[in-house]
Amino acid sequence: GWSPPAPKAIVYRGIQAAFRLIKLRLFVTADGLHGGVGIAHGWFGAIEQANTMPEDGMAEIFADPAAYYVQIGDDQLALANDARAVEAYARALTFAPNDAEIRAKLSRARRLAGVSDAPR
Repeated sequence: GWSPPAPKAIVYRGIQAAFRLIKLRLFVTADGLHGGVGIAHGWFGAIEQANTMPEDGMAEIFADPAAYYVQIGDDQLALANDARAVEAYARALTFAPNDAEIRAKLSRARRLAGVSDAPR
């Protein structure tokens, strides 16, 4: 019953991609361990996720491609890949040409990348 987290750009096993990262917590209690003998108990909360297919992720992208490319741009800026961020924001603008926030992000990324902000 939980919503999956937003994708985040990371490098995993040599592959740079946007993954949905999940943090898990383990709760542990113990009795009588001070003397070296005792029992420890640990619990994870319920972890459930519906079966997902690659098509589900693609449907998400097609539903709002501008947001998808903005997320890539944001992730690339965080990784200091300014030129890649420029590419992603420019692509986002093709799907939402009147979006002022995307234009501002593109302008900032261009400045960081040392690229002219003049329209082409």
